[in-house]
Amino acid sequence: MATRSYSFKDETVRSALEQKLRSFENASETTEKNCLYRLDFDIPGQKKRIVVKQYLTGTLVLSGDENSLLFSRLARLIAGADDLTGESPRTNSPWVGVDEAGKGDYFGPLVVAAVYSDKTILRRLRETGVRDSKKLSDDKVRDMASKLEAGIGGSINVIELMPASYNQLIDRFKRENKTLNDLLAWAASTAIKDLKKKKEFSRVIVDQFAKEHYLDRRLAGTSGLDVLQIPRGESDPAVATASIIARARFLRRLKELEKRFGTVLPKGASAQVLEAARTFIKKHGRGRLSAVAKVHFKTTASL
Repeated sequence: MATRSYSFKDETVRSALEQKLRSFENASETTEKNCLYRLDFDIPGQKKRIVVKQYLTGTLVLSGDENSLLFSRLARLIAGADDLTGESPRTNSPWVGVDEAGKGDYFGPLVVAAVYSDKTILRRLRETGVRDSKKLSDDKVRDMASKLEAGIGGSINVIELMPASYNQLIDRFKRENKTLNDLLAWAASTAIKDLKKKKEFSRVIVDQFAKEHYLDRRLAGTSGLDVLQIPRGESDPAVATASIIARARFLRRLKELEKRFGTVLPKGASAQVLEAARTFIKKHGRGRLSAVAKVHFKTTASL
């Protein structure tokens, strides 16, 4: 097994390289002490793996079978990392990352977060160890969000749609022949525009939730914005931070609803959720369901 070491002190280069590495389809992430990230790559047709570790010190280590084509591709990519910044969705200029939580959860709000970042904030995000919130436990999400809000609270903007407001809006959008994607685009664009009133930035990275035209239409009147909508956008630190902030806020509001109505409200839209909805109706009546649930889900029809 071969091991190669590289040194990347520049945050912009490191971030651009990380995004490229994460774009490989066979990449999986493993948490490792003293590492910003560790990515494991399966070699097609073999049981071997190639590992990339980016340490907090700036050192990056590539290890694995150097005779494999994948090892060669990764080595070339890493060796040319200094040239990636021209292709990166951001340069040295500040940018904003956007992500949502609660879209697929029957109970609880829809939350969209926008997070401003620059070189200084990026360093804080790295030190906090931000990553896609789906890869973190609920407790870890809450803890990390608390630290982020305390440290960079002025660089965060959150749009919360509690179920009652969410249901009113989705009904209005449906009357206008619009869809959930239009509502998501409205929430994301509102978060971006509100943040732009406080911060100067021209670049925005959004974890893509639908075809680009939904959000583009909503931002059409906002000049000077370069918006990039990409799948797995959480590979960008600002988007990953937005995913953590949005998820933590969703969990907080869901817990508040549980306390208010004295009923367990599970996440997701499973059979367990259906049973919880039946319990809620028996206790509070069908008319109160819109206070805790997104009633346009198929779950409601199943009731």
